[in-house]
Amino acid sequence: MATSTLSPASPDNSALRARAAGFAAEPEAGARNEQRRTPLTLAGLTSGLLLQVVLIHLIDQDWFAFAKDPSYVQTGYTLTEILGVLTAAALLVRRDWWLWLAAFSVAAGPFIGFLVSRSTGLPHYTDDIGNWTEPLGVASLLVEASVMLIAGRFLLGAWRRQRA
Repeated sequence: MATSTLSPASPDNSALRARAAGFAAEPEAGARNEQRRTPLTLAGLTSGLLLQVVLIHLIDQDWFAFAKDPSYVQTGYTLTEILGVLTAAALLVRRDWWLWLAAFSVAAGPFIGFLVSRSTGLPHYTDDIGNWTEPLGVASLLVEASVMLIAGRFLLGAWRRQRA
């Protein structure tokens, strides 16, 4: 069995013991940012959920038909799809607060659009009023709510750390 060359008085010894015990060592002062506080698995989960939002909206518009009417609804779909893919990719590389805000926004836009289109309707878009049980719409709400909860939790934590 090999022994460590570090002496018990060595400052690096505590970091090694913490890692061996399953605990991450305290990061250096310069490394304390939101990117290091958010595990890659959480960013990966959120990225996957964002891609689900994109997939649901592509299916709902008949893939690449781009035929939603009125045109502002199609613009919303297209923006959701483009920004969803870009944000999902960016979250895997960096986990800054503004990317979490982007993830929250990508999910909140269609979530609010669904609620308004099903309740009061949108201008020149009233055919979905009362259609609350559409399976694709319900799936979209669940996925978007999940993204908003994860991103909102991160944003709240970042805000609290900023105030401290």
